[in-house]
This record gives sequence, C-alpha cells and structure tokens, in this order.
Amino acid sequence: MKSPLDRILRLRTLLEDSGRTELERRAQLLRGLEATQRAELDSSAGERKRAFESVAAPGAGHEQAPSTWREAHAAGGYAAQRAARLFPAIAAAEQRTAAAREAYLERRKEKRQVATVLEQKQAELQYERARREQAMLDDWFSMRRR
Repeated sequence: MKSPLDRILRLRTLLEDSGRTELERRAQLLRGLEATQRAELDSSAGERKRAFESVAAPGAGHEQAPSTWREAHAAGGYAAQRAARLFPAIAAAEQRTAAAREAYLERRKEKRQVATVLEQKQAELQYERARREQAMLDDWFSMRRR
C-alpha cells in the first residue's frame, strides 16, 4: 500500500511536469515572436538597401528609379512598423515566460522537498527494521545459551 507521502510525491511530480511543459510552450512562443521580429527587421533592412541601390545604380533610368525607390522605401518602412508592433507582444511573452519559469522552479522545489522527506522516512523505517531484526537475533541467541 502506498503511503500518503508517495501519493504527494506523485502529485508533485505531475505538477512539476505540467509546469515544465507550460514553460517550454511559453518559451517556444517567445522564440517564435523573436524570430518573426528578426525576419521583419531583416526584411526592412533589405528593402531599404534595395531602395538605396535603385537610386545609386549607375544604369537606373530617371523614370524608373523614383518609383522603385518609393516602393522599396515603403516596403522597408512597413516591415519596420510590423517589427515595432511585435515589441509589446515580445515583452508580454517574456513576462509570461518568466512567471512560468518561477512557477516551474517552485513546483520543482516542492517536489524535491517531498522526495527528501520520503527518503528520510524510508531510511528511518529501514533503520527501525534492522534494529528490530538485530533485537530478535540477540533475544534468540540469549535464549539459546540458557
């Protein structure tokens, strides 16, 4: 029969696993948002570079260069705006990830505490069992001598 401490340890283990899964999910979401933001910033930089190259190109026609420059500059600005809109979402995701990390670490600590108490209890039971066996042997040998 399982002791109440065993059941508590099982529950704490399940809570720790749940917290770890939640932390991994939130960290993955944060990494996705950061990757999206990096892609938008890279896109913005690429479009601005394209705009500069369209103006600076030696063979660029005067009719085509301004429209190409405007398109590239506008696309770069739009990508920069999309990246800037991700900053609040990333900050919120970082806070949620930090909170999930704290909750996970707290649950892990609680599980370790219960495991330590359970190990101590088992060590005490083993010590008591060995003491009783030794007492029984001592009694048997003392009765045999008589």
